[in-house]
Amino acid sequence: MKKNFRTLDEITKGNVLNDYFINGVSLRTLKRKYNLFSNEVLAILGQENLKLEDYPDGIIGGKSFVALADTHIGSIYEKKWYYDYLANFLAKYDIRDVVIAGDFLQGTIPRLQEKYEEPKEQIEHAINLIPVNNQVTWHILFGNHDLPLLEQNKECYKIIKTRKDFHLLGYRRAYMLFGKNLFSVSHKTPKYGVIPPCVNTDFSLYGHGHFEATKNTKIYLPPFCLDTKSTPVGSPYPGFIVARRLPNEIAFFYYIFFEKTNKNTTVLELVKLKESLLEPQEMGKVLSISIAKK
Repeated sequence: MKKNFRTLDEITKGNVLNDYFINGVSLRTLKRKYNLFSNEVLAILGQENLKLEDYPDGIIGGKSFVALADTHIGSIYEKKWYYDYLANFLAKYDIRDVVIAGDFLQGTIPRLQEKYEEPKEQIEHAINLIPVNNQVTWHILFGNHDLPLLEQNKECYKIIKTRKDFHLLGYRRAYMLFGKNLFSVSHKTPKYGVIPPCVNTDFSLYGHGHFEATKNTKIYLPPFCLDTKSTPVGSPYPGFIVARRLPNEIAFFYYIFFEKTNKNTTVLELVKLKESLLEPQEMGKVLSISIAKK
């Protein structure tokens, strides 16, 4: 039986169901009342008879946003230059939303920098690492690396929330709107017992794989760190995806850093990679979704 890492006892579940279906309490109010993420409320309510308008946990209203995954902040593969570059990129193109599809932190899993072994120190490092821009919101889904660390201490969430520009999406899967287009953000979190229902979306973003690839309307996001893996499909290089709303389509573009590591990479080689200022290259459109009928 999977361990449920959140306090979702039967009384809480019953109260949530009663409030939503009988008393007409909004999902936003349920989140505050029971201290739950939106996707946890969705998991309790289930898909049957659920209002479709309650699925999105936030709206990206601009014409573009950046999607990335597996930042693994606090690991030996973290690269500060990526964040410096991204901050300038966001400002240059007036992009105001970044979606992170899981493994925001390295957590308690090996290849962690020793100075960030304590949860509080690792989270504070993440807060200080990501540049502040009052125009930008970071929509963060947590993954399997985040779960053990964040559940160690309830104060962890309070620390993360000190960054007012951090929008926490919860674990495993969440839903958002890009204009009028519903999309999902997912990351495998096997030990997390709360599973939001699946619905049809216009496109889906996936973390965890550490490679970039597309399949139908699914985009597997590259890592935003130097922890790269060989893969028979797609690109194993670090990078990020930019979604742009064009007149008749949503187009997705891959920006790639041509640097990677493998099991034979030495400490010296890793240090040199972390110190380099290699800018990414745009690899062109990797996916196009028609919005002519929207």
